[in-house]
This record gives sequence, C-alpha cells and structure tokens, in this order.
Amino acid sequence: MTGGRLTIWIDGREALPVRAIPYVTGWRYSPDFVAESLARATAAPFEKLRNLVAFHRSAGKSLPVMASEWTAVMAEVKGFEAELRERRPDVDAEDDHAGYAAWRRGAALKLPAGVFVWLNEFLRERETDHKRTPDDRPVILAPMLDGDTRAAVLEGFEDCPRRGPDADRAMIGYADFVTICHVDDPANFGGFRVEANGLHVDLPDADATLIPEERAAVTWHPTGQYDKPALSLPCTLGQLRAFLPDAGMAGYIDEEAVDAVLGEHEHRTGWYDNTMNAAMWFKRASVKPDEAAMLLCRIDPLERDWQGNAPDPERIYVDDDKASPDRYRLLLRAFLDVAETDQKPRTLLDWRDVAKREGLRHHQWIDEYVLARIEELSADSGSAGGVAKVGAGATAATVNLTKIRINAIVQTATRLKYDPLSVATGGKAIIEAECLDKLKGAPHRFTPDTFKKAWQAARDAGRIDVENVEIYRGQQGGNPHGC
Repeated sequence: MTGGRLTIWIDGREALPVRAIPYVTGWRYSPDFVAESLARATAAPFEKLRNLVAFHRSAGKSLPVMASEWTAVMAEVKGFEAELRERRPDVDAEDDHAGYAAWRRGAALKLPAGVFVWLNEFLRERETDHKRTPDDRPVILAPMLDGDTRAAVLEGFEDCPRRGPDADRAMIGYADFVTICHVDDPANFGGFRVEANGLHVDLPDADATLIPEERAAVTWHPTGQYDKPALSLPCTLGQLRAFLPDAGMAGYIDEEAVDAVLGEHEHRTGWYDNTMNAAMWFKRASVKPDEAAMLLCRIDPLERDWQGNAPDPERIYVDDDKASPDRYRLLLRAFLDVAETDQKPRTLLDWRDVAKREGLRHHQWIDEYVLARIEELSADSGSAGGVAKVGAGATAATVNLTKIRINAIVQTATRLKYDPLSVATGGKAIIEAECLDKLKGAPHRFTPDTFKKAWQAARDAGRIDVENVEIYRGQQGGNPHGC
C-alpha cells in the first residue's frame, strides 16, 4: 500500500485528477456524483461543486471540458452500475463487501483518464459545500491505496511531475539517476555511457556507415567538449529535465520514481538533522577544525552522554569501524595545517572540500546529506561538476534527430508493406512496436513518447498517415479530446 499525494503539477499549478476525487474525499463525492456535478445535472439546492470546471490537455494547453461532455461519462458510470447489479443483485447490501469493492474500483475507472481540476479550485468548492452541508469527512490528498489503484487514478498523467517547481532544485546523483530513468544498461543509455560523474558520448568509428544527420545525432553534445560529460552528475532535477528532451530522450523520467527518490532525500535529511544537528552545522559561517573532523566522522560535537560527557572521537568506533579513530586523527591533522596556513573562517562544506582535495576518507553521511538538500547548485559547484548548460546547439540536434526518426518510421512502414500515406487500421501500432524493438538504441532512441512525437511530425510533414483519414478525422472533429 502507498500513501503518496494523488496530485500532479501542470503549468506550475497543483492539479487533482478527477479519478482521485472519490478517494481523497472518502467517497463523499462518488464517481456518479462527480460526473453529475460536472455535468451540472443536479438541481438546486442539492448541487455540489457548482463552480468547478475540469480540464484536459491538448497540444500542450489546458482546455476546459464542457458540461455537456460529462453526459456521456454519466451514462458510462450508470451503465457500469446497472451491469454490476445484474451480476450482484445484493450489491447495495451492507454485507456484500466484494460487490462494494467492485463498484468502487470499476465506477472510478469510468471517469476519464487524463482529466483534472485545479486543486485550489476544488478545495474552495469543497469548503463551500461543507459550509452548506457539514460532514465529518476531511479531504485527504494522500489516501492509502494499492499500487494498481494508484496507477489507475494517475493514468494519463505519467509525464506530469508529482511535485512543484521547487523540486527541480533537488540534487540528483548517480544512484538517483539510475532509479528515476530506469537505466538497465549503463553502457548504452539512449546512446550515452552512464558513469558516476555523468553521461558521456562515445564517438563512433570514423569508418562507421552513418549519413550526416545520423552522425550529428549520435555525437550530440551540448558543449562539444567530448572529454567532459554531456550532463554531469550530480545535477539538479531541473537540469536533468532540460537535458533529456534535447538529447532525444523525452519521456525517460519516471515521475513516480522521482517522487519516491525525493521522499527518501527528505527522510535522510530529517534523520541527519535529528541525529547530527546537520542543519545547524551547515548554517554556521565558521566551524572549527576539530569540530569539522568529528563531523566528517559522523560524530556530533554537541552530543553528550547521560553523564554529560562530550564524545571522544579517538575512542569511538563509528558504525563499528575500528579505523574510525585513525580517520579522525588524519582529518584533524590536515585541518589544523590548513587553518594554520590560512586562518579565514570555514564552513562545514569548506572542510568537506578540503578532505576531498587531500584525498582523505570521511563518513558518507555528509555526502548523502549534501546530495539530498533541495537547493540550487552554487556557482562553484556548478563549475566543479561541469554541468552542461543546454543551449542553442541542442535545438539543431533535436531537429536532426526528428528527421532521422521520421525517415525511420516511413522506412519501417514501407518494409512492413504499408503504404506510408494510407497505413491500414492497426498498422500504426505494428510500426510502433517494430521501431521500439529494433530502433531503441542510437541514433534513433525510440521510446513510446518519442515515437508519438515523431509520428505527429511525420504526419504534419505529409510523410505518413492512416487510411480513410478524411472519414476518421471527420468523426473525431466534434471530440475535443481527440480520442
């Protein structure tokens, strides 16, 4: 069971999927009630959510779902309930727990995927309803749900961040990157080699058979400095979000995994704040050499035992490591030398940098804490990490990569005996499966998301389309969802 928030972020605003409304209100607003309310089908004075408007995404914009469109949704929900009553005539009985569970699960899924309301507007309407008709069911935005139910509620929002813009300042290290991007093969992740310090470009052999566009795509680097990573690690989540689409890997981030990783970061920082007074030590403008040496051995200088005695770092085996006292003595000696040579005040981060520069071993807690802090990279850490800024060169590379993918789609369609301008029903899915299977590596780097975008670009360019397109689009013209 999981209990994460059922909200997503769209255009910098927190949103709530309509499928989540029953769950976050403790079923005070059931699926049929939600559909009826948004359809404005309930007469005064019994209406609820009277001013709430739902939205869906189209071409990168949030468009309102008209009240008339919810009539069909009402029919879907009521039709499901009718079918369930035929199978389980006693579904309304208090002791038919299986029937009730089936209704909750099935009815919620009849609400459309990918449709949402703005959270602040929903909470405002909920408060208005509560004032008119008080109840004892609070809004719980992080209800406990099983994984399948949570995935169903969030269907259609797979690429939407689960956290607000501030989360883009979170630091992402190698292990985090591997987790949130599901890196199965570090030697070839979308054409990049993933190492602890970042994503590297391996240049193809000079005699490799590649057309110019393919060579440009497979050798793309935001700065052209091939001796440095195309994206350095650690980096901020925002830098990672900016890099991947320009590298031809849009859609590679698992937003659920991002939420889990950042949750672990928060847990870790909270633990060290409580056990090491970490936040206090990191805020201090001046940390003494002996204090820094103790902290880098994961010993809090402020700690006291039951008799009020301060810790003795030369007698403490941190994590049962008998080498800990030796590490403390080496750190202290080095720090005292540095302080004697240059008596300027130093922060804990400054002392950590000294330890790294001198090659001195220290406890990993401080590196974990720094990585987990949600803050922007400083200018120094940005230059030291070599984080590449994605600039204008990325746009040209993306255009070339799109052309390569369009050509691959057309060639695949032709090879599978389809007329590219009149692909038979079901053919698009077959072409997609072939591209995802055979062309997932460089230079094409096909994913479901990049295939979808490349297909749209190919269609816009008049390179590919489905059969009976005029009839098909005529039937779809009245549906703003484009489904």
